[in-house]
Amino acid sequence: MATYLVRRPRMDWDSTWVDPDTDPLVQLARLLDLSLSELPNYLLALRLVDEIAGTASEGGTHARTFREGEAVFARLVAASAPGMSRETATRIARDALSAMVGSAVLGLDPEPEAAVRDRVVAVLRAALVPAYVEPHRFDETMRPAEQTA
Repeated sequence: MATYLVRRPRMDWDSTWVDPDTDPLVQLARLLDLSLSELPNYLLALRLVDEIAGTASEGGTHARTFREGEAVFARLVAASAPGMSRETATRIARDALSAMVGSAVLGLDPEPEAAVRDRVVAVLRAALVPAYVEPHRFDETMRPAEQTA
């Protein structure tokens, strides 16, 4: 299973899509929550790939999978912010994912999911509000699931 990260088809900006029937900001919030819940499995898979290969990945698997996640997040960021350039959306996605992955890799947070989620939401909020998304709409959409009930 760990080698799937190496063997699967590559994802990029053009191979990702946005569901036209669902608000892109809602999709972005869902992707964030899914990514955070799957982050430990993702990191374990990367470590297993490194062990199978016999060496740490130097710009290979780690960089590739980061760029793929960046493309998925960037497409949703751009869809949430009509008029935003692809380059700007990619930069925002990179900043958000760097906050997520960096904290997890370094083990900075004992209970990472909530703390990292708050950090990533802050990155997204600073980039999207108020230029592209109304503050109230952003805050309502990005509120953690347990707080929306």
